[in-house]
Amino acid sequence: MAFDLVLSPAAMGDLDEIIGFYSLLNPTTALRYLDSILASLRRLPDLPESGRVVPEFQAQGEKRYRELIVEQFRAIYRLQDERILIVRIVDGRRLISTSIV
Repeated sequence: MAFDLVLSPAAMGDLDEIIGFYSLLNPTTALRYLDSILASLRRLPDLPESGRVVPEFQAQGEKRYRELIVEQFRAIYRLQDERILIVRIVDGRRLISTSIV
């Protein structure tokens, strides 16, 4: 069964910030990141458990959230009913806590 893919308002804001920042540095890189992130997210409905459980969350006992690594970014998501909710898209070099979701 394929799931619906939904980006939360926070994830949409994250994506806007990422693309806005990299557009100032190098528009070609910004477009590459955008294309790469969106292409990876589009594959999730067919393989919803392909992402790993977020290590920082798992250490806190939280196993509902998974992440997909795309370029240098982490797309944090969870399965919710018949949809995949992308909750955040963050820089992969950043340690995160459950407070961001």
